[in-house]
Parts: sequence; C-alpha cells; structure tokens
Amino acid sequence: MAFDLLADQRTDYRTRPYRARWDQLARLFAGVTPPLQLTPSTADRDVAMQWMNPEASQVGIEGLVAKLGDSRYRPGRTGAWVKIRTMTVVDAVVVGVTGTADRPSELVLARPDETGRLRRIGLSLPVTPAVAAQVGEHVMPTGEPPQKVSSAVFGRGQTEFRPVRPDLVVEVEAEASVTSFTSRLRPRVHRVRTDLTIEDLDG
Repeated sequence: MAFDLLADQRTDYRTRPYRARWDQLARLFAGVTPPLQLTPSTADRDVAMQWMNPEASQVGIEGLVAKLGDSRYRPGRTGAWVKIRTMTVVDAVVVGVTGTADRPSELVLARPDETGRLRRIGLSLPVTPAVAAQVGEHVMPTGEPPQKVSSAVFGRGQTEFRPVRPDLVVEVEAEASVTSFTSRLRPRVHRVRTDLTIEDLDG
C-alpha cells in the first residue's frame, strides 16, 4: 500500500511539498493493480468523514492520516501529519488475565463471532487499580496452563496470561475494526459490566 513518494529513480522528492509528491505517486500508479495499491486521498472533508464511518472498518479502513499539503517529507512521526483512528465502544468477555487473578494487570478479551463462537480481540492496555480490583472479585482461573497472546502490533511481542472462565463482561474502547476481528491497537477497558452476561453480547 503506497501513500507517499520519497524518490523516483534519481529524483529526490523529500524536499517537495506533499501535494507534488502525491501527484507524482498517482502518475506512477496509473494502471497498477492489486496487490500493489495506492492509498485513497482526498482534500474534501465530506469524503474524509465518510471514510470515518464504522462500516469502513469492514474493508480495512482503520481511520485517516491528515497531512499538510505544503509540507516537506520528514522522517519519523512528526507534527506534519496526524493519524485519526475510528474508535468504538463494545462489550467483551474476559478470557484471561496477566499478573494474578485477584489483581490482574491486563485482560485477554474475546467477543462472539457471527457463529456465536468466542474469538479473541486481543490483550487490553493495563487496567486501572479500580478495574483490577473489580475484575479480581469476579474471575475464576480455569486451571489450564499459562498461554501466550500477542501484545504488540503485527505480533512482535508475546505476553503470558492465565486463562479464566468466560463469565465476566467488560466495556472496552477499541478500533472499529474490532468487530471484524482485525483490530491492531490494544483495547482500553472502561468498566466492569456485572449487569451483563456472555449471552447479552451480539455476534
């Protein structure tokens, strides 16, 4: 997926404004077909807002990157561009914990898919002390051996966790793509939902 042009053969484009880099990139990609793709781009706010709809996550659009049209290329994450992710709030089931069961550090979360089968949505961010205390009151270890879950983007890190019975529901903030099980960011746990059961979750 191409979204910027740094050089074309012997021509260095890094000092040129983003608009010029993008126009040249679009010319280079004219007629190119998948698996190579040019990231969609627009200066129309209404179009950009359509791409922020939660439904867009179903086709892999996780948000937008806003760039200044007259900015030169600078390596690394700089103030020249801002990533804006589409986030949503969903309920998930706790299926594992890191740390101890009575005072967990992070939660392994799952949601039912369209068939009703629980599928992991990932490891949460570290939970607050208040949430940890509440979770500790309600989770029950399964007695299974510790397992591992990805703790970083693209599976670069692995964290060991203790499986627990899938009885406790929590409310989390996550990328909209979490509903299609393609979320990359770790969900943030907002609160424990003792008023809900796993049967209340929609697949």
